[in-house]
Amino acid sequence: MLDALAAAGGSVVPRAALLGALPGSRQSTHAVEMAIARLREALGHPDLVATVVKRGYRLTVSEES
Repeated sequence: MLDALAAAGGSVVPRAALLGALPGSRQSTHAVEMAIARLREALGHPDLVATVVKRGYRLTVSEES
């Protein structure tokens, strides 16, 4: 999940695309939502993974000079 979000470089990743990052054959958008919640908890900074309403998720990235 984190790899897929990081590869997008801050762009929105649709829930359907994140399904491929989950193990198992019985996948749903609810599984993606739960995986994102667990990822936020594991990272310790829930604001690093932003929800883009009706589109998906993205990493909050900042540009450094």
